[in-house]
Amino acid sequence: MRTLLHHRAQGWNLFKQEPDVFASRVKVLADAETAAGRAGLLSKSVYLFVDRVDRELSGILKDFRTAGAEEAILVVTNPSARSVRDLGRRVL
Repeated sequence: MRTLLHHRAQGWNLFKQEPDVFASRVKVLADAETAAGRAGLLSKSVYLFVDRVDRELSGILKDFRTAGAEEAILVVTNPSARSVRDLGRRVL
């Protein structure tokens, strides 16, 4: 007899640069989680393209946190040794 495994998502990622858009999608996600009987179980993260951020990185990270992001995955579009060092200076 075969056993069927039921996989459930543990997290949700969004590729958006605007915290207000992220917040509206978090609301949609919360409604879907509630409807599925899994309210609040998914972690929420944002893929943030740091070379497209036009303001202080710490400020936008704070705004995403306020919008419901629990994690930010910082993405460098064209990675190089220099761009990685620059990112390190911006977040450390």
